Amino acid sequence: PNSRYTLYAEGRVQRQGAIPVAGPIVLPAGVYALRVERAGCESYDQTVSLLSGADGSRVVTITLLCPVSPEGRLP
Repeated sequence: PNSRYTLYAEGRVQRQGAIPVAGPIVLPAGVYALRVERAGCESYDQTVSLLSGADGSRVVTITLLCPVSPEGRLP
């Protein structure tokens, strides 16, 4: 909850939204910069390459580094 993703290609935002996503994100073949953010956590960045003619599915699983309060809660 409260996490967001942004996919960039050639420096421009191609898709963005909340995580978890409700369904597949459809993009043309290409190289994308993926950024995942959540308030109070370190951002996560990864380059994702999508090939033309590939099976089309790509799952990216990440873990954000977030400090935990003394009460054991995330920010």
